Order: sequence, then C-alpha cells, then structure tokens
Amino acid sequence: MGATAETTPRGSGGPVGGTVTEPAAGSTGSPAGRGPADPLETVRAVGALTIDPAAEEIVLPSHPRSAGAARRITLLQLRTRWMLPAELTEDAVLLVSELVGNAVRHAGADGFGLRFRRRRGWLRVEVRDPSRALPCL
Repeated sequence: MGATAETTPRGSGGPVGGTVTEPAAGSTGSPAGRGPADPLETVRAVGALTIDPAAEEIVLPSHPRSAGAARRITLLQLRTRWMLPAELTEDAVLLVSELVGNAVRHAGADGFGLRFRRRRGWLRVEVRDPSRALPCL
C-alpha cells in the first residue's frame, strides 16, 4: 500500500523516473574501488532520466539512507525541473521524508516507489510499498 498527497503547483516541466539500488554487502558501491557511492551522484543519475510519470516510478531500497535520497530527488524534480515555489517544494520534501520513513519502518519490503504527478492546478507525490496493510500515519 502507499500514501499519496496532493497540493497546488505553478509552472510546468517533465518528470523523473528510474531505479536506485544500494550496493551489495561488502561492495564499495562504485566502480574500480573508488570508495563508497556518493548519494548525490545517485540523485544526479536519477535526475538525468526522463519518463512519463504515469508510467514509471523511482524505486529505492528500503533503508533509512533512502529518505535522504528521496528528499534530494524531490527537491531536484520540484524546484529545479518544475521550478515550483520554495514553500511548496519544502512542504513536499518534508512530506516525502515522512512517507519514506513510514515505508522503511513499517512495510517490511525490500524497496518502495516514489512518483511525482503533475497536472494543471495540482501536484501529487506518491510513496508506494508492496504491503497490503493500511499506511501507518
């Protein structure tokens, strides 16, 4: 089950989508042993993808560090790509942080989905997990 919130935006732009995964246990998370993967590099890589927001979502691992990645992805999409007002973006980032925290803490799944949908006059932020239980709010 997932959680959805809607609010009212201004401006226009395109969506992001893709999959973000955690490195395997014992892995450095980067090619050629350069050290741990930089979360900002991951966000930039996800931000470079453009897809239909109704067709795909960003899939993140169910790990506490994913909350930070989800916040950065939200900020990238809403503020940088869609150029939405700072107040709306800050509210959405806080919302995503809370919803991701709930998905990580309560869903018991390997991952969760993050999606943004936008139409004239509204913005929808979705955090989805595979659990059939009602969200813990």
